[in-house]
Amino acid sequence: CEQHSANPTLLVILIAILTLGALVLATTGGRHLDTTKLVFRCAFQPTRIVITYAQVASQLGDVLNFTPPPAFASVVEVMQPIMDIWTILFKSIGSSECFGLDGFASYWMLRVVILPVLFGLIVVAVYCIDRQRAPDKAYGNAKGNIFFSIFFVYPSVCATSFAAFICRKLSATHSVLEADDTILCNDPEHSTTKLLSGIVVVLFAFGLPVLFGYVLVHEARKYSRESAGMNSALAHRVAEDLDVDEDAAGFVIRDVILGEDYGFLMDAFSPQYLYWEVLDMLRKLCLVGLVLLIGRGSVAQLNTALLLSFGFFALQCTCKPYK
Repeated sequence: CEQHSANPTLLVILIAILTLGALVLATTGGRHLDTTKLVFRCAFQPTRIVITYAQVASQLGDVLNFTPPPAFASVVEVMQPIMDIWTILFKSIGSSECFGLDGFASYWMLRVVILPVLFGLIVVAVYCIDRQRAPDKAYGNAKGNIFFSIFFVYPSVCATSFAAFICRKLSATHSVLEADDTILCNDPEHSTTKLLSGIVVVLFAFGLPVLFGYVLVHEARKYSRESAGMNSALAHRVAEDLDVDEDAAGFVIRDVILGEDYGFLMDAFSPQYLYWEVLDMLRKLCLVGLVLLIGRGSVAQLNTALLLSFGFFALQCTCKPYK
């Protein structure tokens, strides 16, 4: 560790990534259509698709226990800094072991606790700035920024939490953690990590998609019950002016109204597929979390992952949910 020298280039890249993330948080939540914010909002949708791909692809090797082909590995390596801030951080300032951050417990703490807290602090900072600049929109912007933060950290938190339960048997009485073979799975200290991981899996990994799905369906039904009738004339006029189906026009009006509070969950998708972000979160949960429980590297796990991947692929090709 004493002989290790810092890498200023990687440190600059890390600072640039964090700065860009903060800038995206500050701009995507707002509804002002000045040139800078419009550029960011237009660029964010394709960037979001790339990040979604990278979130799953960058973890497949670890989850499925295989070495990817060289071309695929090169693509994942380029995307890795976007997905894992800690890797580039410790490559720039020194090995994590030099700072006493070795073992699965430290790995778990960095990805499950510190990374979400870091994004939370950025959200709070942006909210404080918004309260001074546009107090009437600060709360709505903050909700969008929270959704963005969850979108970014969700796969990493899921994979790390599930990894706490994946053990490899050494004998009839002893087994070690797959992610760190220095840890005995029946060790009392690791039992605490498993308990905390179980709470994270239930409340965060499963709880958030269920919560988001409930909120979106509830709000859509509330709109249909209370506002759709009043906006029917407007939908008819929009359909005539834009030469579109009246149902599609009604979806657009509902999308605009609900988007004030839930824009980040809905902005990327056609109005009739307002729930698609929830479905995509479940896809990530299955591919980087649930398949770990089947048997890492086993034929059953690979077949399950293939079925899930092609199932979601067929669903997306059929529905074409993205705007």
